[in-house]
Amino acid sequence: MSEISRTHPQHNISSPAPLRNRIVRKVLLGNLQDAAEAIERCTDGRDMRSVFAFPALRDELVEGLALMGDSARALAAEDRACMPAVDWRAWDALSLLQAGPAREWRARMWEAMRVLVPATRREVSRYLGRLAETETAARH
Repeated sequence: MSEISRTHPQHNISSPAPLRNRIVRKVLLGNLQDAAEAIERCTDGRDMRSVFAFPALRDELVEGLALMGDSARALAAEDRACMPAVDWRAWDALSLLQAGPAREWRARMWEAMRVLVPATRREVSRYLGRLAETETAARH
């Protein structure tokens, strides 16, 4: 029995789901993983001031956060439940609009990049691995 089945018996990944749903799941999870990796590469070894000093870099990072937020909100509840270490409420509430002082907005974005993004990437990577194992086992 897979770890996912033990943890969440109501969610059986190996059950036949419509191809469209499996494709959408993989696209959303891939978006989360790829955008997170890009954000982490762009922020690695930098502090908040240096990241926000370059408008092109800032814009690219915010686009990555937007993609992650959209993908997180579109992900099925049963998939979210399989990744309890992700702060899904934070993704749901993340606003990329600059309301209020710029310093506060930058601090919110930086916190998302340095805390929410890596935690999400780790969990999504684990979940993708479990999905791949389950799909492989189902084929044999």
